[in-house]
Amino acid sequence: MSQEHFCYSVPVDLKNYIASDGSETCAFRSPDAVSGFITAYPGFEAKNTWDVFCHTVNLYPNNLFLGKRKPPGPYEYITYSGGMKLIKVIGSALIKYRIINPKKPSVFPDEEYGPAQKFNALGLISINTVHWIILDLACHAYGIVSIPLYSTMGIPSLRFICFKTGLKSVCGSLEGIEKICEVLETWPKDEFKNCKLANVVMYGEYSIEEFREICERLIKYNIRLFTWDDLLDLNPRRLLDFTPPAPEAVGTISFTSGTTGDPKGVILTESAFAAQVLAVHIHQNSVNTFYLIPDFCYFSYLPLSHIFERIMLLICISFGMRIALISGKVDRLASDTQIAKPHLLCVVPRLLSTLYNKIEGMVETKDWVVRKLFYQALDTKIKRFRKTGAFEHFLWDKTMFKKIRDVLGGQLKYMLCGGALLERELQEKIACLFSIPVMQGYGSTETFGTTFCSISKDNNYGQVGGPLSVTEVKLVSVPDLEIQVNDEVMKGEAYIRGPLLFVGYFRNPKATKEAIKDGWYKTGDILIRDPVAGCFQVVDRASDCIKLNQGEFVVPETIETILINSPFIKNMLVHGQLSSNFLVAVIVLDHDEALKKWMSENKITCNDSEILSKHYNEIHKKIQQELNDYAAAAKLNGFEKVKKFILVDEDFSEDSDLLTPTQKLKRRKILQKYQNEIKALYSA
Repeated sequence: MSQEHFCYSVPVDLKNYIASDGSETCAFRSPDAVSGFITAYPGFEAKNTWDVFCHTVNLYPNNLFLGKRKPPGPYEYITYSGGMKLIKVIGSALIKYRIINPKKPSVFPDEEYGPAQKFNALGLISINTVHWIILDLACHAYGIVSIPLYSTMGIPSLRFICFKTGLKSVCGSLEGIEKICEVLETWPKDEFKNCKLANVVMYGEYSIEEFREICERLIKYNIRLFTWDDLLDLNPRRLLDFTPPAPEAVGTISFTSGTTGDPKGVILTESAFAAQVLAVHIHQNSVNTFYLIPDFCYFSYLPLSHIFERIMLLICISFGMRIALISGKVDRLASDTQIAKPHLLCVVPRLLSTLYNKIEGMVETKDWVVRKLFYQALDTKIKRFRKTGAFEHFLWDKTMFKKIRDVLGGQLKYMLCGGALLERELQEKIACLFSIPVMQGYGSTETFGTTFCSISKDNNYGQVGGPLSVTEVKLVSVPDLEIQVNDEVMKGEAYIRGPLLFVGYFRNPKATKEAIKDGWYKTGDILIRDPVAGCFQVVDRASDCIKLNQGEFVVPETIETILINSPFIKNMLVHGQLSSNFLVAVIVLDHDEALKKWMSENKITCNDSEILSKHYNEIHKKIQQELNDYAAAAKLNGFEKVKKFILVDEDFSEDSDLLTPTQKLKRRKILQKYQNEIKALYSA
């Protein structure tokens, strides 16, 4: 361990550290907020999202703001002052063209919604683009509620959101608007009266023929179609002054990605946006180890429709940073980062696992000397990191790892991982390969993304740090899972409270009542608090815990996080049930370098599409060996090991509706797809 010691959280009430009945702990807060939540910071007076942006424009008007590129060309940027001018034109055009009509807001009954009975909403559907960000900021500048729509979301989910919100106007790319057309064309005729859509704005690249086709599809439903150029052509004399909303007003309705059913609309206020940004500024100046500066570049590729990426973007804006946007799908990440040269990158565990497997696959193609040196160098750095906290190595960084750093531009200072559980060993490997801290955050849409965050200089990996200065957490016993908080093991379900908490679920009072108890949000996540450092570790997801017939509880996601590190496994779902005493899995075979090398060593020659049909038993035996090896290395208990599994070629993807846009498994749908095969595994 490093010689430095960090304090992530402190108890608010030492007298009632644990309730007398053992039902819960007291609240824990950041050391910065032990006397109360911090709502102001010298020099940073933002009360809503628009305040944050204006604060940056005033300080850094000529700093580069948003950048895009058309491969193979360079990134082209607009400045912060240029961005503000563009926001004024676009926001004014939305109102002047009656795409948004302030005089005719949508109205929702109190019993269905509560805090805001009337508002104007704008749907946004595309990958990350300059248009998306400008439109979103225009919403915050003119009191419009933005409703992000995942560009990869299924048609039923999109239709559900359009119906639930009474959405009248949507802006998006060609691909996004094609999906909106499909929503209209598949809407049941007897329910079409519930469709309120009246305006569409299309931006980005498209041909004249594609524009005409979209126009023809929309005109059938009397929907007006505008282009980005139409908005830009607004007469300058018609520009409107900014009219930002009050802090308590709704800033966005962010729909969850729908892993367990219909998406839920999470209502987030303008003050919550500002509170989250404020918390990061306090965190940076308090721990003195995490520095974001105006000269830095942030690379944006995670979906802006997800709150994690959206709040990270606003945080980077608050520091006056340059933001480079991915030029297409995620397979452009490497080529784009080599041009953009970012200093900060947000990631999800699945991406890190894929990245490491790619690096390892490339190493395995080299001769034995290079392979031996690579693993020796990595092992040396990890051991040194665990002992001293040092990421750099004077020899190996120059001779072995420089090319790896250059894969992502060569200038990275920090990675921040969120969205799912991150295995400690993988976190350490990535940190030592790129010679940078890989911090881990924790939160959800309901708690406005990153609610907890580790400290960059802390080499105690495998934990998510502690609460930021605008939130507090307590741990609650879960009798159904035989989890009881006590002095020896402070473990329980995390309840979170604070000014960045969501208001409720839009038009879903039942779900809101189930999720919020006495002002506390019940996360459903099982956390352990370290008694010395006060940091937290996410260990289970209460709703995903499975009880086997011998009485043991297992968490599939935890096991998947360990086993998916095998270079032979592209994706997997682990399953268990009360009537059985063992686990089964559906495993997606990875056809990359490791498999090809194994095939060559075993003199197997066939193409990817034939490997499972012709050599299933041999592959199955190899994968079983991999599962056993990784389970042994992680010291899994016998009941946590996968005993039976099937191999498939088709990956779980967003296109097949088996993955959410944030790369989480849609467990119900995967189980439904492979229900017969899984049933056979249990009965065999």
